[in-house]
Amino acid sequence: MSETDARGLRAALREAATVLGVSLTETQLEKLACYAGLVVRWNKFANLTGARDELAFAHKFIADALAVARFVRGPMVADLGSGSGLPGIVLAILEPAWQLVLVEARSRRARFLSQVRINWRSTTCRWPPRGSSTGSRRNCRTPSSVRQWGRCR
Repeated sequence: MSETDARGLRAALREAATVLGVSLTETQLEKLACYAGLVVRWNKFANLTGARDELAFAHKFIADALAVARFVRGPMVADLGSGSGLPGIVLAILEPAWQLVLVEARSRRARFLSQVRINWRSTTCRWPPRGSSTGSRRNCRTPSSVRQWGRCR
């Protein structure tokens, strides 16, 4: 993404947040822009979203997540069927002190969520133990919420 495109993306995110009454810091804007870029890169092989570029993703999907953010109450939140991480990743950026649990059953999308974790170190991806009630699903959680589970490979 060119610097001009990146500035346009941050401006679009800022405008959407302002319209929705959400206050964003420069750090949060940068993280949202990076997240949009990561989704678009992964979308080529993981089919995460219908958006083909960062700006389209921001307008449609990040704006939707920003819209629901004020209705979500923390500090513990579960995003079931997280897919590309919406609204969970956006909530994690807006409320870094919250514990967010992102649950995704499809392996390609769960791998994407693991990549987001690697980029930000904000959540830990874990496999539930064999025979647990969650089956073979991957669960991305904050470290303190799943101490009993084995590390994701």
